[in-house]
Amino acid sequence: MKEIRTSSLYSLFVFGLPIIITAIYTKVENSIGPVVFVYSFVGGILLGLTWIKTLIKKLNRVAGLIIGIPIMIVGIVLLFNFFIWVSWIMGEMDYSLM
Repeated sequence: MKEIRTSSLYSLFVFGLPIIITAIYTKVENSIGPVVFVYSFVGGILLGLTWIKTLIKKLNRVAGLIIGIPIMIVGIVLLFNFFIWVSWIMGEMDYSLM
């Protein structure tokens, strides 16, 4: 149960960090596009790998990979959309470098 709790907390952290990053970038006045792209890609991959590791420990290797790889793909897409939504809400809409 500890592994699932750790993975869930990591998921909340990964989806909470874009709020802080966007708040910082509204003060700096730089293009947030590359940050959104790189963070979404890397964060989604790490999110998927965390869940794959947890599911392999809890279930087995095949089930962990079958469930974990879609979590990784969906995580990248959801994180990208969430990051753009948060930055749009905060008024940071400069994606020219993405």
